[in-house]
Amino acid sequence: CVGRRTHREAGSTWVQMSFTDLLSESVDLYNKYGLRGLRATGENFLRGLSVRLGSTVGAFSPSESLLKEEWDLLIILDACRWDIIADVSDEYDWLNPRPTRSYASSSQDWLQKTFFAGPKSPTKRLRATMSLFREPYQNDVLAAALEPRDTSDIAYITGNPQSTMLDESNFAYIEETWRNDLPHDEKSRALTNATIKYRHENSGKRTIVHYMKPHEPFKKDAPDGTAWQRLQWGEYPLQELKRDYRQNLRDVLNEVEILLENTEADNVVITADHGNSYGEWGFYGHRPYLPLDGMRRIPVASTSAKDKKTHEPTEIESETEVEAEEKLRELGYIS
Repeated sequence: CVGRRTHREAGSTWVQMSFTDLLSESVDLYNKYGLRGLRATGENFLRGLSVRLGSTVGAFSPSESLLKEEWDLLIILDACRWDIIADVSDEYDWLNPRPTRSYASSSQDWLQKTFFAGPKSPTKRLRATMSLFREPYQNDVLAAALEPRDTSDIAYITGNPQSTMLDESNFAYIEETWRNDLPHDEKSRALTNATIKYRHENSGKRTIVHYMKPHEPFKKDAPDGTAWQRLQWGEYPLQELKRDYRQNLRDVLNEVEILLENTEADNVVITADHGNSYGEWGFYGHRPYLPLDGMRRIPVASTSAKDKKTHEPTEIESETEVEAEEKLRELGYIS
């Protein structure tokens, strides 16, 4: 595992926009896209306001946690909508998903509600609420205000940089493969290999593997702007986006298949942390603490794993370590 930090590392706060920034963005988008650009600015403003209001309530509302469910191996497919996996499930004989509703609408609130319980005290809640209204994307504030759940028997192997909110000492094991500066096509394989290796050495530990796909980027060399921004701007037709979304999902399901053939687990659960919106109510992609179906309706499937020894895991590392802020920028969370 490369350079583990606590949740207080820098780079966990982003997307603060002043009135001047908003005005500048409005002019730029209008000059480039005309009235569509002005509409996008309005949608972005309303989305930011909704996230701020949602974070002051949703961050501290009672929630279930997948930690309470029965499983040996929990596989998270980041940002996987139910309808996208339904489109490709017939291609995999081990995959029989059904729809369910997530308790989160982004990775931030999924990690928070999965790994943390309620606030440590009313005072900490009040201070955190005020801070989150000013700027919702503060993992360090959330982690400081919330009581961690018991994760002493959990191994968490993740490609998601939101893991900076977690304290390694609370877990049996944490590995953050996202910290390795790997080529686009090798990032999911690094997670597969790390999970197989860990479970070969620690077969009794409950393990969560958090794949980043089918989260964008959908292509190795994506154009400027996130997929969701380009959809909003009219540069990325929805049918093309869905096609690329499905292919990204196939890529990660092929990795899941390798994992299922190279570890032992009687009870495997495959699900997602959240989905994505296609522009419903002016929302594109995903943001925390929002109740929209596109962001909340996700798949869940049960299966088992049998070690057929069809794959020998090798360690995929780079000499360069990626900082959380850089990775979040790559994923479209910051500009």
